[in-house]
Amino acid sequence: MKRIGIITWYWGNYGSILQAYALCEYLSMQGFDCEVVRHHVNGDFRTQVRYRLSHDSLSSNAANIKNKAAGMIYGRIQKDERAERMRTFERFVEENLRLSERAYTNQDYAECTDYDAYICGSDQIWNPSFTFLSPFYWLAFLPEGKDAIAYAPSLGTAEFGNDDRETVKRYLLRFKAISTREENSGKMLETIDPRIRVSHVSDPTFLPGADFWKSKVKSTKSEKKYLFAYLIKGNDRQREYIEAVARERQLELVTYPYLENHRITKSERTWGDVRCFGDDPFDFLTKIYNAELIITDSFHCSVFSLQFRKDFYALKKCGDTTGQFNRIEQLLKACGMSGRMISEDKPFRRAETDFDASDRAIAALREESRAYLDRALS
Repeated sequence: MKRIGIITWYWGNYGSILQAYALCEYLSMQGFDCEVVRHHVNGDFRTQVRYRLSHDSLSSNAANIKNKAAGMIYGRIQKDERAERMRTFERFVEENLRLSERAYTNQDYAECTDYDAYICGSDQIWNPSFTFLSPFYWLAFLPEGKDAIAYAPSLGTAEFGNDDRETVKRYLLRFKAISTREENSGKMLETIDPRIRVSHVSDPTFLPGADFWKSKVKSTKSEKKYLFAYLIKGNDRQREYIEAVARERQLELVTYPYLENHRITKSERTWGDVRCFGDDPFDFLTKIYNAELIITDSFHCSVFSLQFRKDFYALKKCGDTTGQFNRIEQLLKACGMSGRMISEDKPFRRAETDFDASDRAIAALREESRAYLDRALS
């Protein structure tokens, strides 16, 4: 049986954990001996500083320092609630993910050679602003004879400079098969060298299918109808907008506060009729599945809302300087759901959507994505 090691993020938020879980579970269902490589790798501090100083403007570096400082301050202010969520994530990961026994670091990841094939992805592990072109996430440390496969990594909206393009070219020519989650990321990579061919595949959370995720929904159900608001980068105006929608439709407002620690505002400290801190990723799925209405700025919340055929709406992230909302726009456009993108500047109106057409679009991309993995792992 072929042993597969997956290198991806599996911590910090619901989407990252569930995408890692989805890919590993799907491959295990296909008969592979599969596990997620346990690691603590993201470029050492010196590498991060050098990369930021050579690539980012002074204003960007100043903003990054400000955000980190704010995160430390707000992390202390909301210490108990945030600690409860992190403990829940850690417990879920240990109990539900197939993780390697050994954990690798910046110093020893080149010793991770026990697998027959390696898959990097998904999530934004190829976004240089987050992982600084670390060889680990591009599988550049593998010895000859080991298959390197990319499944749906995201680059964010990165544009590589000449030096970085040479580095990325060297990385990519090592791969047996390359795919990205966003189609425009794949097209950009193909401009680096004519030998590079990139497939477009779905996020891993689409691979197992909706019935798989429904089986993970917990039996608990709220007695009241509710609006589930899942905002990663929400601001005061967006929260007021969502509160007004909930009141108008006489729905209880269920929220997950403090998803991004350096953007906590005064309104967020009291926002929501039901405020959830101890929910694990399956509770998150349950909140989506049972909601009467969903408003989110999250890619993965949108993904699960689509699969559960929920009445959901995508609110553009505030302060989205890196264009991360583009991935939600691309997803909704591909599914014929563009009418579900909303703005706090316009009155809220329910969208009429053909979920049958959306299901067909998702099924087609899912089958293409499964076929890509079959070819890559053959």
